Amino acid sequence: MKCDPVNNFDTFNNSVRGYYVITFFTMNTISNLFVLTTIMTVTAAIGCPKDCSCHSQTLRCQGNILKVAIPTDTKEVYLTGFQPDPKTSLSKVHATWESVLKLQISLIFPSKIMYLADRCFEGLLNLTYLGIHGLYPKEPTGDFFLQSDTFYGLNNVKTLDLSGNPFLLMREVIKSLNTSNIMPALNTIILKDVQTFHHLPVYRTESNNFLKALHPRPIKELSMDGTNFEIDFTYMHNLCKTLEKVSMENAYITALYGAEYFVCPSLKELDFTNASVPFLQYMLKIKIQPNPSFVSIFNRYASFVFNVETLNINNFLLPTPAPLSFDNGLIYNVTGINMKVKYLHFRKNYLKKFNVSFQNMPFPPGTEIDVSDNNIEYIHLQSLSPGNNIRKIDLSSNRLHEMESNYPIEFANFLRFFTGLEEISLASNNLDSLPRNLFIGNTFLKTVNVSSNMLHFISFGLHSLSNLQYLDASNNVIRKLIEHQTREIEKHALNYGTLRRNSSFILDISGNSFDCDCRNLQFVRWIGQTSFIGGSGNGYICTYDGKQYDMKTDAFENVTKECKLKLLKRNLTIGICISFLLTISVVTCVTLWHRYRKKQNKIKAFLKQLRKKDEDHFLAFLSYCSEDTDFVLSEVSQKLNNEICAKTKKRAEYICIGDKHFRPGFPVITEVMLKMENSAVAIFVISQTFCNKSWCHIEIKEAMDLQKPIILIFKESVNENDMPKLVNRLFRQNTRCKFIRDTNGHWSLQPSWSILVTSLIELAAGNSKT
Repeated sequence: MKCDPVNNFDTFNNSVRGYYVITFFTMNTISNLFVLTTIMTVTAAIGCPKDCSCHSQTLRCQGNILKVAIPTDTKEVYLTGFQPDPKTSLSKVHATWESVLKLQISLIFPSKIMYLADRCFEGLLNLTYLGIHGLYPKEPTGDFFLQSDTFYGLNNVKTLDLSGNPFLLMREVIKSLNTSNIMPALNTIILKDVQTFHHLPVYRTESNNFLKALHPRPIKELSMDGTNFEIDFTYMHNLCKTLEKVSMENAYITALYGAEYFVCPSLKELDFTNASVPFLQYMLKIKIQPNPSFVSIFNRYASFVFNVETLNINNFLLPTPAPLSFDNGLIYNVTGINMKVKYLHFRKNYLKKFNVSFQNMPFPPGTEIDVSDNNIEYIHLQSLSPGNNIRKIDLSSNRLHEMESNYPIEFANFLRFFTGLEEISLASNNLDSLPRNLFIGNTFLKTVNVSSNMLHFISFGLHSLSNLQYLDASNNVIRKLIEHQTREIEKHALNYGTLRRNSSFILDISGNSFDCDCRNLQFVRWIGQTSFIGGSGNGYICTYDGKQYDMKTDAFENVTKECKLKLLKRNLTIGICISFLLTISVVTCVTLWHRYRKKQNKIKAFLKQLRKKDEDHFLAFLSYCSEDTDFVLSEVSQKLNNEICAKTKKRAEYICIGDKHFRPGFPVITEVMLKMENSAVAIFVISQTFCNKSWCHIEIKEAMDLQKPIILIFKESVNENDMPKLVNRLFRQNTRCKFIRDTNGHWSLQPSWSILVTSLIELAAGNSKT
């Protein structure tokens, strides 16, 4: 790019608003008159150039205005979307640009020219930042050229940003920097995406020449993001007195030379994020057994990586052919390892298990480790030992719920040896509960982040976390905190504020699915009144009866009103129901009482009538088969009659027995019908033999036809399948008595004779035909 001149320099003079001429004269003698005229031009502020916008000390323009006057206080200039003119004669930038500190140029595509001319930026005496982007040639097959003196005169530039120039070849960058008096103060060079359009790597020779061209400038930061290159560490030695940061994000490093035992003493930060370094990726995945050679192999091939303060190797390892995983619980003694990483970022590397222990790790005090966004589902109890120098661990967005559910004891203790821990993040691990003593060994913890899990409550204890300042439990599934939890939190907040007057404890539980249940009103009021509750203002929304309320403002008041109204409606409903039930109960009791009195009166009347009975009427007709005659006469009839006599308090024959009370000479069926009709109740003694007698079936049918109350007394157990249909129906519908024979051969009735007689009299009294 050649810089456009402004041919008419009068544009500057035309901007002068006015001039004042002040003439001072002194007359010494009449003969000598000296007139001294001094013209002082006072220039007012220069206006914003055409096609530009000015804000504060920043100028943004469409087009090339390097030869145009700009406001003299301008510090930053952004030039976009213009075409440099290759025919313009070379000249310095306008004098008003001397105060510019930052110049950012983005050319329009495609560019009419394919080079930046010599001394194009001469005159930018105070410039400290130069950014040139969009160096696209007119022809897609062409390349963009820089001259050896393109950056001449930029003696104060500290940052050269040539990112976003895929057509720019590395040899052109080398040519423009090959003279040591060009940009002598340069300490940062950004070459993101340089020489990437043709997928042409920066081979070893060019890479070496580039590193040599940078010397002896005090380079502190080198960015090769997105480039494809080979690197020889031998030529980096000259930069290792000042070099502090190397960024190779999204880069493809095809080959490494001279890496064995290489250490750059000044280097503090190394960034391999999303980069491809086949050799290093192989080294990190190789499974080396825990023997003495492990440390020597590491020091030989990995020292150049791990001898920095900040190491970024995010999204570096691929899940294929197999993800990184330590499964065997091996223990490595790494005494003597050459490593000084303090800030390790190992995100998105598909790490599955960390069932391994590295003993005697030389972590410096204040170490921070970020292993978030992996697939970690297990961590060894002494994974990194000693862990007392580790200040911060980020385990967010992993799969630690697998460890929680499958290895609960190990999960409850895996943080215990990180005794110096101040910050821990377990966010987004799908955890549904945390052990009470999870942080019992981490007494220095200041920040705990358990957000975006499936926690229903804050289950871990705060009694050992006297230094805890910030607890983030937002975006879980907490419905409420029960009273003992809020008391524990309040106690911690009070103790923390007492010990540290200038800071206070903060609890963030925003974004949870709170309930404004009437039983949770105490918790709703606690959220609204507690000063240390943090988080977004709209993150404390609770739901009651389908309505949402803001717990920080009006939730307690509105829900209390709703609950009182609901309670009033409920009490009213209950009162009406109770009144109705009381009414029904009274009516029922009165009705039952009348029924009872009627029944008792009927029984009394029946007993009175029974005492006056004649010899042709009986209380019960006793039916049985002839094979059971002896049993009935000895165990049933007499005992039953005696019990009836005791109830009526009159001695008489109350039981009709065929052999005893049938009239001689009459048909049996006639006598059965007559005696059964003159009896109030029919009693049948059931046995297996009875069930097989057809005559017995006739007697049962006759009793049912006469609608007589029937009582069954089972002499023995009878299978239901052997019972006649009428007997089976009565067996299923009505209660019955049965005889039980003890080991001595004595018979007893269940229930007792007294209960049987009471039922007999009640059935007889209730029978309208009695």
